[in-house]
Amino acid sequence: MLARKKREISIVVDTSVLQAAGGPGRPNLVSKNCTEALMTIKKDFFVACTQDLFGEWLSHKARLSYFSSMWLVDMRLKGCLNVVPPPPGLRERLEKCLTDKFGSGVGSLRDIHLIESAVASDNRIVSRDNTAYIHFATCCDAVPELHDILWANPEDKDTLQWLKDSAPKNKDFLLCSV
Repeated sequence: MLARKKREISIVVDTSVLQAAGGPGRPNLVSKNCTEALMTIKKDFFVACTQDLFGEWLSHKARLSYFSSMWLVDMRLKGCLNVVPPPPGLRERLEKCLTDKFGSGVGSLRDIHLIESAVASDNRIVSRDNTAYIHFATCCDAVPELHDILWANPEDKDTLQWLKDSAPKNKDFLLCSV
């Protein structure tokens, strides 16, 4: 099987990454890694989002650095930002699983758009939200679509190399690793 070219793959970018990226030259390691991840994504990938995720980016725009704001604008202008429709029924099944396991107040309910965006595109998420990762991972048995999702945190040492290597399917990044 031939590897897909980088620009053929869509990545879902969580607001947490946009908020942490301060631009080149920042001494903070988290900011530096998030900035480098966004720069690699801008150079080599498409970005996918549902309308809900796009709305979240816009609602947090005042809290984004100039770099992140311009990154979003550049991705749109280059035609590399794809708004995708959420898969029918997925939200309801995730909500049921999360509320059954953690209660109706669980914060990960507001991050379902990450999973919807990934399932509607190429199953790749870049996020700093480890709590959402853990919560969604507990739903792997109830929601089969989660088995194909690759979740990468820019704070983890292997993420930047994974992006530079075209974000291949890799068991180390699977949301459902069992």
